[in-house]
Amino acid sequence: MATQIDEKSLWRPCRRPICSRPANELRHFEEKTVTVVERRSGFRWVLALCCTLWIGCSDDTPTPGASPNGSGREAPAVMPASPPSVETPESMSPEEMIEAGRSVYNANCIACHSVDPTKDGALGPAVAGSSLTLLEPRVLHAEYPEGYEPKRKTRVMVALPHLEPRLPELAAYLESFD
Repeated sequence: MATQIDEKSLWRPCRRPICSRPANELRHFEEKTVTVVERRSGFRWVLALCCTLWIGCSDDTPTPGASPNGSGREAPAVMPASPPSVETPESMSPEEMIEAGRSVYNANCIACHSVDPTKDGALGPAVAGSSLTLLEPRVLHAEYPEGYEPKRKTRVMVALPHLEPRLPELAAYLESFD
């Protein structure tokens, strides 16, 4: 906050001066008024901290089952929100499975494999046509199924076990390119 003061009031009564120099060492100002910006940010922080502690330490927290308005009647029990319905692969149509698999692929695979599963990516090979029997060991455990000859000899891919519930959708999407 900026305030306009004249040069005579540079010293406040009973307080430390705004300027740290004694009055006889003050430079002569050519203008009659000087704009002074008072810094109160330290005071604001202390005030905010005190208010937070005061509110946080008060004993005004409602007790479970008590009325929030103080009428003495019990508050109705709050029912927990039911989780959103998640479609299982069995209840999805083939088109929905492919679309859900595309979403899984875009969110987890395109960083290494290409955006187009039929093309090689920066680190991973083309994965179009990959079956669920290949995806389970490869995605969940970073291994190949027995007897499978990998397209690349590198061992860059890490296991992604969090994708286990979404593997059927991913397989549906990748098999849709056959």
